[in-house]
Amino acid sequence: LTLWHSPRPPTGHILLAKITQDLCYLIEHGISIYINDIGYIHFDVYVQAVCADGPGQSKVTEMTSYNGYFACRVCEFRGTYEVRDGTCSYSWSSYIRTRPPFRTKDRFESCLKEVERLKTRGSQDINVFGLKGISPLNEIIFIPNQAVYDYFHLSLENVKDNDDESI
Repeated sequence: LTLWHSPRPPTGHILLAKITQDLCYLIEHGISIYINDIGYIHFDVYVQAVCADGPGQSKVTEMTSYNGYFACRVCEFRGTYEVRDGTCSYSWSSYIRTRPPFRTKDRFESCLKEVERLKTRGSQDINVFGLKGISPLNEIIFIPNQAVYDYFHLSLENVKDNDDESI
């Protein structure tokens, strides 16, 4: 449990560095728990996925949000920036025309290395195919496959106003 009080929000690194370190230890060593009359039982620990709403997902994965360039965590589809309203859109016809490649582990890791190189040089506003920084979560999961989409906000929100029966 964390309480954050500041004029600026915490970074993904501040939020997750310690817990990721603890999870790495548990993944490597497991945990033994004493259960009455049985004794100690050893449990292996695995991290299957991380899930958060859109802004939270962007923060903890250090990737662009839904309205930025390369917003898809699964592929390298670059959006089209609309100057008049400051938005980035993703049309189906553009997706079909460009056929963006899926994010592979090798490609993702090379993008992480480029982000690290740019940060070392002091670059600001980094966006390497959607990566803005290096999340501590990279130590325990493969973000493109294991940072699951928030189904409620993507699919169900505003489906039908004030009608709980429709969901």
